[in-house]
Amino acid sequence: MPTDVPDRSSGGCGRTADPNTYYCTWNYNDTCVDANPCDVGNTRDVLTDEFAQNVANELNNRWGYKPFVILGVWSRGKVEFNRPIIEGTLQQPESLSSYQGYHSFISETVDRIYQNVGTGLLIDFHGHAASVGE
Repeated sequence: MPTDVPDRSSGGCGRTADPNTYYCTWNYNDTCVDANPCDVGNTRDVLTDEFAQNVANELNNRWGYKPFVILGVWSRGKVEFNRPIIEGTLQQPESLSSYQGYHSFISETVDRIYQNVGTGLLIDFHGHAASVGE
């Protein structure tokens, strides 16, 4: 992951079009001077990659399945793969490229499964940031 990609902690700005309409704009270089920041939701996915690998290994060990495992290894503070592209990247060029590559790889993998097997199961694992006991 490039080190010069700005965090998504700033860049979402809430604006009003009229007294009844509030909306967020998503741009990494928006200083948000004339608006209120929008929450971009940088929650951590604790141990999600390890969990996905363990599930894949168990499917292989028990039934001989050989699942594809696709991991989004970027910090959610830099790019959020499970949000719409504008919100998930704040239109930052490296984040956009990563987002598009991730989703293209998923699409290509699904196509390959359909061509080779005919059907498949897609599981999108999500973690949480709660402390143990919460």
